Amino acid sequence: MNDTISPAEPADMAAVIETLAQAFQTDPALSWILPDDAHRARALRGLFRVLVPADGRAGVVLRSANDEAASLWRAPGQAHSGTLEFLRTVVPLVATFGLALPRGLKVQAGIDAQRPKGRFWYLHYVGVRSGSQGKGLAAGSSGPRRRLPMTPGCPAGWKPRRRKMCRCTSGWGSRLRSNGTYRAAARISGG
Repeated sequence: MNDTISPAEPADMAAVIETLAQAFQTDPALSWILPDDAHRARALRGLFRVLVPADGRAGVVLRSANDEAASLWRAPGQAHSGTLEFLRTVVPLVATFGLALPRGLKVQAGIDAQRPKGRFWYLHYVGVRSGSQGKGLAAGSSGPRRRLPMTPGCPAGWKPRRRKMCRCTSGWGSRLRSNGTYRAAARISGG
């Protein structure tokens, strides 16, 4: 296993999309939003086809050398998507989620409500393919200090805590409530 983490190039984006789609197949929030396994598998590919380029424009996409792990970072001041990004992504997201869109918006509203104000590198998504979990790859792709352009006065990152994003990050852990909201949020120190 090569655990080198580096910024993704345009030619890497299809592999990043697949890595994140596989990594989030069993995510509690996305399982609540999209309860059918087959629909969720298709929808996750559609979701990440929208999010990976959007987050690349707003920050940086990191990947492991063999595509076992990937993370999407939004630059300081870019944690909240603006009107232009919303307009650019609304039609593909409606097509991706269909009737599950209200559940997705409910989860997103819960995350947005917990996100602190200010300038910081925002860890939007980090995922590891199931066969590579437990090997420290999520920590590598979410440890931003050596891989993100540092901005004076901006913390390294923030992410809502998830109980089971992947085994190696389960210690961050609070639970997804049955109504699709998260219990708590936490800062990530990075390293």
